[in-house]
Amino acid sequence: MASTFRGKAATGLGVGPTTIYTAPGATTTLVLGLSISNINAGTITAGARMTDSSAAATAYIGGKAFTLPAGAAEWVVSKEAPLVLETGDSISIDGNTAASIDYTLSYLEMT
Repeated sequence: MASTFRGKAATGLGVGPTTIYTAPGATTTLVLGLSISNINAGTITAGARMTDSSAAATAYIGGKAFTLPAGAAEWVVSKEAPLVLETGDSISIDGNTAASIDYTLSYLEMT
């Protein structure tokens, strides 16, 4: 089994949801960190969702969306509570304000 650490980031996300990662075929992914930051001048509401493709279900990671003051960040997934994705599962981010969210994502893909 091959394992590869990866990371990605983007800026200026907003009203969504916007899919930021989908587990590739024949791959199990261990999400080690997902941080969402508010780059807007005011408070926003944001959230991250996982879609379980085998169950055809989508739910907020952590159970709900959350409020972020200007300049604040929230760890949605951390190494203390990693998230496992199977082939076809995905993570999306949404917010209530355009161009207001930055994110960083760290993960391990196992094939």
